Amino acid sequence: YKDLKLILVGQEYNFPREMLMVCKKQKIKTIAIQDRITLTKLNNGMMFDEYLIPSPIVGKIYAKEKNIDKKITKLVSSKMIKVDNYNIKKNKKNKKNCLIVDYHSQKNWYTNGRNFTSSWRVNKNLYKIVISLAEKYKNVNFLIKSKNYDWLKIDEFKQTIHKIKKIKNIKILNNYKIWTPEKAVLAADFALGHHSSIIDEMIYVEKPVIIYAPNKYPIDIFPFSKKIIATDKSQIFKKFDSIIYNYKFKKNEITKESNKIFYKKNSLNVKNYLEKKTNSI
Repeated sequence: YKDLKLILVGQEYNFPREMLMVCKKQKIKTIAIQDRITLTKLNNGMMFDEYLIPSPIVGKIYAKEKNIDKKITKLVSSKMIKVDNYNIKKNKKNKKNCLIVDYHSQKNWYTNGRNFTSSWRVNKNLYKIVISLAEKYKNVNFLIKSKNYDWLKIDEFKQTIHKIKKIKNIKILNNYKIWTPEKAVLAADFALGHHSSIIDEMIYVEKPVIIYAPNKYPIDIFPFSKKIIATDKSQIFKKFDSIIYNYKFKKNEITKESNKIFYKKNSLNVKNYLEKKTNSI
């Protein structure tokens, strides 16, 4: 591609570092959008000309990590592109919707056994907690949104799935066409689960979250407030009670956290910025 002048990168962590080196040598400009703020400290080999970051905390981390910062020519403060145009509406229903966010479960038992963070055991514990919550809070709908639904076909989860199907206020959102990440975020009043990009989106749009961190991830690599972290079942129930019975207070609380974590007003509009960059070539 002799006429190649610019490369726009989405999932920057999966972009080949060797290709970045070639781009530098060939003077091909690279612009990347940060996909996951929690992986900032793991950014070895990032050499983008411009890196669009949605969080002031990320900027502070880069300021400390000078060896990483020098490899990136320019850090650009931006809005979170995924949810910037979400049309958030107030929920007028009596019942509240709690979005449940799990990890993906590996089909292969050996691969699963070597996975410390997203193992079958970790997900089963989350589902058991959700079942207990659903039995206690009949006035809350629990919507399970998975990255993939392979766990529904794994024998290890058979008993858990059987229990879930018996409970009327738990729904598994396994229709990808209907339940897109955007629709799940819009339908939810608050969220509980393992950290993922959907949890980030919930925080960005200022909806209360409980991040379940039994293995200390992501709090060991990103400074989320303890107010939204739960490391065991008892902490989850305590924080859940607080959301149910003090929703307005928790909504104000997450608004403050959201403004600490993400760039909001007067921040760069990513779409407009990239259009200008591409048109200038």
